[in-house]
Parts: sequence; structure tokens; C-alpha cells
Amino acid sequence: MKSVNDDVRWLDADEQRAWRAFLRIRRDLDAELGRRLRSRGQMDILDYELLVILSEAPDRRLPMGELAAESTTSASRLTYRVDRLAERGWVDRCASPSDARSTLAILTDAGFSALEIAAPDHLRDVRTLLFDHVEPGELKPVADALERIADRLAT
Repeated sequence: MKSVNDDVRWLDADEQRAWRAFLRIRRDLDAELGRRLRSRGQMDILDYELLVILSEAPDRRLPMGELAAESTTSASRLTYRVDRLAERGWVDRCASPSDARSTLAILTDAGFSALEIAAPDHLRDVRTLLFDHVEPGELKPVADALERIADRLAT
């Protein structure tokens, strides 16, 4: 009699190590980066992510739907986060001139300044926690593999 597990491709030892390490990094890296940003009284990691996305957008503005798609948060949670950023004067919201059903999130000069202040320490943290532990020859194949996976998940 055939078992339901007969067709399962179980992870081998290296795949299991990579998967478990990925899970730990996914959990711990964002938490530590966020803790460090907050400890300096700057912002949390999601605020930083949203400000970066807006800073790289044309005219530092994006429709809320596009901002949600580019970020690691849901559309409903994004509304709350953008409201908080607006309270700090870092983001404005307005109706899209080209689509009355769409709202734009706009990075303000104050938000851009906050990002400029936070960025140097944050980038040092990223280097310290992540890239300083990767040998120069290891980075390109890891980046290539991660991009292939990200592209595949985006389709």
C-alpha cells in the first residue's frame, strides 16, 4: 500500500541547514535591525523601509497600492503605518490627480531628512549583522540565488 508521504521530496541535510538558517535570519535580522533603529530613537524597521521605498520613487511619491506591493506589509497595515508617518510629518497623503480612486503617499522633506539621519547607522548595522559574515567570493552566488527565488515568487 502506498503512503501519502511516498512522493514527498524530503530535504537533504544541506537543504535542511539552509532552510533553518534562512528562517532564523528572517526572524532575527529584522528584529535586531528594528531594535537598533528604535534604540537610537529614530524609527522602526518598517518605517525605515517605507521611507526608503518612497525616497527611490519618482518625485518621492507612490500610490498606496504600489507602496504596499513594494513593501513587506499588507495594504491594511500600510494605511496605519502611513498615518503614523504623516503624524510625524514624514509623509503626506493626497488624492492621485490621475486616478481619483487612488491615494498617493508622498515623502516630505522632513521624512527625507529623517531617513538621511538614520541611514548611516542603519547601513553600518546591516554590514555588521549580515555582510561582515560573508566572504567576498560568496556574495555574488548568494545574491544570484536569492534574486532567482524572489523573481520566481513574484510571478
